[in-house]
Amino acid sequence: MKREKRPSNMTDAELFDWMLSQTEKAPCPYPDLAPGPCMIWTKGKSDGYGIVGYKDRPYHAHRLIKVLLGEVGAYDGVKVVTHKCAVRPCINPDHLAVSDFEENTFDKGKRGTYNIIPKSDREKMIEMVKNGVTRPAVAEAFGVSRQAVWRHTRGIDLPQGS
Repeated sequence: MKREKRPSNMTDAELFDWMLSQTEKAPCPYPDLAPGPCMIWTKGKSDGYGIVGYKDRPYHAHRLIKVLLGEVGAYDGVKVVTHKCAVRPCINPDHLAVSDFEENTFDKGKRGTYNIIPKSDREKMIEMVKNGVTRPAVAEAFGVSRQAVWRHTRGIDLPQGS
């Protein structure tokens, strides 16, 4: 499949069609949650997510798909666009859902794609960081990512009631 440079002055409908043309199909790891193949964004990426410019600012490609479909606002600070398939560069509209941060966190936990750490371990992590242990060392000790340690020691993106 030949990749073309994005034409300028596209309408939203043309941009939507162009974005879908810039993908490669791949098997979905959760076909029971997201039917059909993943559509992997082949252009620019950041932290595994597709990135595309729109109206003079960068967007995650999966969010822009839902913006162009009119299902979510640009950056409303409340709603997130999530991947039912758990594949970050996927922009298949059937694999994307609009939810809030809490729902997204629980979905990641159910799929096993998010490090939900028990409160007792989180308290130990916080104490270790306060005592000068580096986050990479804490991550290694608990078998989680550095990002998980960063989130959990700051109380960011945690499920309610945890």
